[in-house]
Amino acid sequence: MEQTETGIINWSKWTIETTGIGTLPEKRPENPSKVSLDAAKQDAQKKIIKTLQQVRISDSTTVGKISDKGSGILEKIEALIKDAQIIKQEYLSDGTAKVTIEFNLTGNFTQLALPREIKQIESVKPISPADSKPPVFTGLIVDATGINAKPALVPKIIDENNSEVFGSAFVSRESAVGQGMCGYYQDLSFARKHQRVGDHPLIVKGLRTDSGAESIIVISNTDAAKLKSASEHLQLLRKCRVLIVIDSPAK
Repeated sequence: MEQTETGIINWSKWTIETTGIGTLPEKRPENPSKVSLDAAKQDAQKKIIKTLQQVRISDSTTVGKISDKGSGILEKIEALIKDAQIIKQEYLSDGTAKVTIEFNLTGNFTQLALPREIKQIESVKPISPADSKPPVFTGLIVDATGINAKPALVPKIIDENNSEVFGSAFVSRESAVGQGMCGYYQDLSFARKHQRVGDHPLIVKGLRTDSGAESIIVISNTDAAKLKSASEHLQLLRKCRVLIVIDSPAK
């Protein structure tokens, strides 16, 4: 989870959680609980917008950069936020309301934020089996601990020759919108057991991030070749069956 001043970005669940406070006006209204609750909702929604602006889309782009005035995206985001789910609400002794809401980063928001180059693509047709066929993996786990990798909506994995192994060109937009391009966790043993990557994931080590771009992860040419060895592996990338293990954010 990534803590900001206005909310929490949970990269494992692909959600944002914020808490809003609603106080009563000096002139007491007829329905004080509703007034303070509505004010708390509005406060939490404003905090979601501020938190969203800090979400990394890629190594060089944030939601804040694409939602500048005049783009029309901010208005669409504001409309989506109105449907954010209330997960907790309470009233304090002075009539103040406190509301915690959760906004889902997948689905409609991801559809809005993903770059246009991520398109719906056809299924990859598997090649007929051969006697020398290499082992088929059910998912990909990238151990990116110790290299200061940071989560993003559109991460990129490259080999030592700067050739892209996983990124926007490899995924189906439908899969990326539905579950995110990848999952982020801080425990490799947990990731190994995650249903997203199946029973036999390929586990590779991130060597470094690319020239300070914290959401571009470099893996070895040998590991990259394993992914390129079978059409089934392109299928698992297309379906976003990828987990990235990162360090806990510094406090």
